[in-house]
Amino acid sequence: MLWLTGAGMPMSLSQFNCNFDQIQCRQQWRGSDRPGSTWRWTAQKGRTPSGGTGPTTDKTTGTIGGTYMYFEASYPRRQGDRGEMLSPRLPAVSEEATCQLRFSYHMYGNGMGTLRVLVLQSNTSQAGAEMFSISGNRGNQWHMATVALPSSGRDFYVIFQAIRGSRFSSDIAVDDVEFVGCTTVPSVSGATMPPPSGSPGVRLVGGRNAMSGRVEVFHQGQWGSVCDDQWEIRDANVVCRSLGFGLAVDAQCCAAAGRGSGRIWMDELRCSGQESSLTSCIFDGWGVNDCGHGEDAAVVCSGAMPTRPPVDPNAPKADLVFNDFEMLSSMNLYIEQ
Repeated sequence: MLWLTGAGMPMSLSQFNCNFDQIQCRQQWRGSDRPGSTWRWTAQKGRTPSGGTGPTTDKTTGTIGGTYMYFEASYPRRQGDRGEMLSPRLPAVSEEATCQLRFSYHMYGNGMGTLRVLVLQSNTSQAGAEMFSISGNRGNQWHMATVALPSSGRDFYVIFQAIRGSRFSSDIAVDDVEFVGCTTVPSVSGATMPPPSGSPGVRLVGGRNAMSGRVEVFHQGQWGSVCDDQWEIRDANVVCRSLGFGLAVDAQCCAAAGRGSGRIWMDELRCSGQESSLTSCIFDGWGVNDCGHGEDAAVVCSGAMPTRPPVDPNAPKADLVFNDFEMLSSMNLYIEQ
């Protein structure tokens, strides 16, 4: 998905509409790692596990075969616990546009909590502006809501926030998310630029120097991070070599170089160590992951790979085989006369 198509090129947010029946849109709307968001939303068909709460069908098809997203309120969740579902990064809305977010929600059960919709501007640490809030038992039926979205000239995220009520019968569900009348233009501060021609499509961000940092890959017009599940020195070697550095000194986990803020593009990487780029390695698929940005992978690379000096055919020499980071290599050692 190419979010920004070029300076001054308007586009529509309708490409981000989602009824959650397609796996691609379910992957785009993901859990939030923001402080205070303890639980994630879950894709569901038919009834939720608890009796006396939650929908029995989705809104789109009205059948048990349709999919919706919901916040489960059962134990170990407690009153006041929060779960957030985060949109993809959305391009800035034109000032001339009348942009609306429409969605269906289901809030059935005694002790029902609260559903909020927040808008978070990109590249900020703010809590997000509340655009919609509703609380309490709304009966065993789907309702529709319409929310006016602001025009700030910056890319943004939409967050559905569920707050658990006083009882387990506090499941909150959302379906049929769509954007109406949302003409957009690329924002200057939030623009995602493609890598330079000839770039390997990978970069290191947030490190102490150019040879270290969080690993990010470029895909579908956007830089995104790599999850540290199965992240090993062989994977890190591929990154370092593709950037023209030497072998990896360390394959780091757990957002050692800081947390990213965009997509998590790759997970469960299984490189042999000989690939020319990460995209040649086996992984679960673009955007397929069960990770948060607290699991962003990072690397520390050694200096540029040395070049072998010209060989003097008349010089006495000895051959030595050595082991270096599990790679067997051979080199010529010159014996001083």
